[in-house]
Amino acid sequence: MDINQTDTIQNKRKRRKRILWILLPVFLGSTIVLLNLPTKPLYAAVGFFMLIFGIADMVILNLSAEKYYNWPVVFIVIFITGLVFKRNHWPMAGYFMASSLFFLSLTSLVNSVRFLFKIKQNPFLKWFGSISSFIISIYAFAWLNMVLHWSRTLGNTLGYAGVFLFIIAVLGMVFTLPGSNYISWTDKDRKIFFRAVLLPMVIVFTLIIISNVFPDLYFWILDIGGTPWDVNKGIELQNLEGIPKY
Repeated sequence: MDINQTDTIQNKRKRRKRILWILLPVFLGSTIVLLNLPTKPLYAAVGFFMLIFGIADMVILNLSAEKYYNWPVVFIVIFITGLVFKRNHWPMAGYFMASSLFFLSLTSLVNSVRFLFKIKQNPFLKWFGSISSFIISIYAFAWLNMVLHWSRTLGNTLGYAGVFLFIIAVLGMVFTLPGSNYISWTDKDRKIFFRAVLLPMVIVFTLIIISNVFPDLYFWILDIGGTPWDVNKGIELQNLEGIPKY
């Protein structure tokens, strides 16, 4: 293959990526608008298909990205922004939190498979990266379940499964990282480890601590009552004058 053919192929790839990046906000923006219009089957159906197209667009971009390890960082920043908006009762907080958690879960799941098949020279990063990304995906989806007020049973199951698997993953990292020959890692391996593996694990650890060890802080951040996964808890009436308590 000569230089001209190589340049042509690269230009086509860049053009396709540019088109996909342009279409992504169109798909996701259309989804938000259509699903918030007055309830009609047609709007909901079109919005659902727009969401499917947006997810497919995101997956293709992620699979074709050279610096895919930066994506979890972006979604974590958006999630933290959503928490700040939620605490201050600013608009769009729910969209920031739900979209970031969904795409963090989706990206981590894709990375879990990618590590198994793409990383050949670093066994630690291959296996620990794959397992930890899968755990991040589970726990992010558990929080998404809570944010969107989906099934309480599903939220409990995924949440506590994520906590259990997280503990095992941390123990595995403690015992295997010293023998991973970290000194000889390439710069790209280190970027992948810190941005796509370690930083999301730190965020998951922080969420576990906040929601399970310091529930008052959890309630304060999200400005809600109840337990971390108990989204269907009823309102408790106080025994005050004029309010009968049954």
